[in-house]
Amino acid sequence: MAAKPASKASRIQRIFTIVMAGGLAAVVPLHAQQTELIPSGPLLNCAPSNSRWLVEFKYADESSKRPSKKQRRSPRTKTIVATRYGSVTFEEITDEVGKITEKWFSNSEQYTRKQGSPDFYTAGKNDIGNANYEYFSPTGFRGFDWISKETFVGIQKVLGHDCLVFSSQQDEQALWDPDAVALIQGMRTSRAAGDEARPSLAKVCVTACIDVENRLPVALRIVGDTRIFTFLAPPEKPVTLPPELVKQLEKRQNLWNQLVRAAPGP
Repeated sequence: MAAKPASKASRIQRIFTIVMAGGLAAVVPLHAQQTELIPSGPLLNCAPSNSRWLVEFKYADESSKRPSKKQRRSPRTKTIVATRYGSVTFEEITDEVGKITEKWFSNSEQYTRKQGSPDFYTAGKNDIGNANYEYFSPTGFRGFDWISKETFVGIQKVLGHDCLVFSSQQDEQALWDPDAVALIQGMRTSRAAGDEARPSLAKVCVTACIDVENRLPVALRIVGDTRIFTFLAPPEKPVTLPPELVKQLEKRQNLWNQLVRAAPGP
């Protein structure tokens, strides 16, 4: 007797396994094979101009024995609370030991201040590859630039949301800093013939879950680590650069103006 064809639900179930751990859903693709047509509309919307969201980081090794947080040279990020208002985006980043880093994005500039530091570090497009420069996606959501119709694999319920799910193998560095990767690739292309080729970037399995209704992120899974997105109430008042940063920028501009005026003429 011929076997009955698998139902749509069972086909999707073969593609994904939803693992519930600590209230977090981890989407694990079993086969990168599209099972249905992607609904019309954008794959991912930009963060609304007046919005606020929380990103929670869940690491695969959190329940295993490993060096204590104090022994780590660089504690990992635990949460990010991001606020976007107009052209300004503010991120409050908390690591595993509770230290907070402020990061402001305004136009093409970004400003970073670590807890305990009186001043902000400034970075821009000319600082690609610098430790103080961080790629900022046009959508406002880092790690999702790779999604496409080709990487869509189905619709699945994730954390109570009906989600578009995308899965692919991606260069890990390119997920977070495509600007730097493009710079590296350009350097590779310009290398003289006969030079030793640099090793290719490591590829990792990445899965993205996007809410079907509002097309905003729900989860991003990279290998065994998961980021969960929760959208909060929007800011009640305008978000502007902090006064101490404005003062620092004005001081820098005044110094520059003095140097220009003191420069000898042509």
